[in-house]
Amino acid sequence: MIKYKLSENELVQITNEIEKNLLDKANRLKFTYNTNWKENFPEAAGVYAAFENSELIYIGQTSELRSRMSDIRRTYNHTLRKKIGKREFKGVLIKNKFSEEIEEKLTQYMVENISFSYQEISFGRLEVESLLVKNNKNKKLLNANSVRGLK
Repeated sequence: MIKYKLSENELVQITNEIEKNLLDKANRLKFTYNTNWKENFPEAAGVYAAFENSELIYIGQTSELRSRMSDIRRTYNHTLRKKIGKREFKGVLIKNKFSEEIEEKLTQYMVENISFSYQEISFGRLEVESLLVKNNKNKKLLNANSVRGLK
């Protein structure tokens, strides 16, 4: 077995650099609902951040950023969309989806208010995501409370 030893200082430095890149306004991509939306993202593993206007609201990780950003367009595929629908429109999920009316309002809301940034990371995504969620737990993140350091 190969063991890599990074000091806590090195881990903090790496995580801080990733967080700085994610939070940088220059790196944000405004959400659009067209099928080309996902083309803004690489076919690579990474972490991503979602912003409502300028406020950080979600941190996630994925093995494939492009595919995940395609998922964000469908309620049944992404927690963030579900949480925004419940919060903004008092939506009730039926078969992991909202009514057609709420889905349309939710899409429009996201187009008007949501943006994303990402950072490619080939390994350690879960650990980085957990540290970023923990570092930002004082914010009103929409991440599930039972995971990633929000308990």
